[in-house]
Amino acid sequence: MEKQGLGEQVKIELSNGALAATALVPVDPEVPFIGGTTLRLKLGLSGSMGVDQKPAFKVTDVSVGGVPLPNAWLGDMKGVNLLASNVEADPVVKQFMAGIREFEIHEGTIRVLLNE
Repeated sequence: MEKQGLGEQVKIELSNGALAATALVPVDPEVPFIGGTTLRLKLGLSGSMGVDQKPAFKVTDVSVGGVPLPNAWLGDMKGVNLLASNVEADPVVKQFMAGIREFEIHEGTIRVLLNE
């Protein structure tokens, strides 16, 4: 049997201001009801420079098998900047983020301008 490469199991799409990652995850045959199948998991993120001129990533969608999960099941993390608390809590991350002047996601590309 030929082993699949990562590119056959994970797909990343870049569009204006957004990043979507889709993964095909095989389910152990011992799992009730869905065992032996493959689940399609999708994570959608928006990425931009925040109003504070720091990079911001926000969850826009998490779905399993094409069914979007409710925000409450995700700990109300949709629309929350995932980097905000980490930047202030970790001096290394704070220093790294301070070096980024501009950050944009476009169709198929990510553009990052660094501070001098």
